[in-house]
Amino acid sequence: LWGKLQEAQVGTIRALATAIEARDSYTGSHVTHVAHYALVLGQQMGLEGDDLRWLEVAALVHDVGKIGIPDGVLNKVGKLDDSEWRLLQSHAALGAEILSRAPEMQATAKAVRSHHERWDGHGYPDGLDGENIPLHARIITLADSFDAMTRDRSYQRARNATDVQNDIDHNRGRQFDPHVVDAFRHCVGDGRIRMP
Repeated sequence: LWGKLQEAQVGTIRALATAIEARDSYTGSHVTHVAHYALVLGQQMGLEGDDLRWLEVAALVHDVGKIGIPDGVLNKVGKLDDSEWRLLQSHAALGAEILSRAPEMQATAKAVRSHHERWDGHGYPDGLDGENIPLHARIITLADSFDAMTRDRSYQRARNATDVQNDIDHNRGRQFDPHVVDAFRHCVGDGRIRMP
């Protein structure tokens, strides 16, 4: 019975993730891809059981705060101005606020809030750095960035494998947790994550 309840809960979360994707016209199956990459990275880093399941949940709902972003900003073709960029950035905190209303989602809410933090402390919304950023968020940060780099967006074309790998290597210890980058390299090397 407990297993069936957990499956139903993840099914509900997948439905919510689908609703998020429907609002954001250019991301397509972005959250599904991010969840896949996050799971592969989490497994490589030794996560298992419930810890891995909650990583998947956090990856599926990492953009839930975009529900509160106006369509004119969310689907704008071209560069956002400063006020639009600040509004878009608010999706991380808004997503955490939405999720924190469910007591069992507290850890997920923290990961969602922190998925745009940077290892070097120059991210948002809180300027966290290093291991002060929840591990699930650090994994999702790389999974999210990898998917964004390898897909066409309204503001940029998909990048080739060399550019993607160079960007990730360049941002090891800056944007990305070095241990997550090492796990990523391993997963690319053994084919569990495919470059474009």
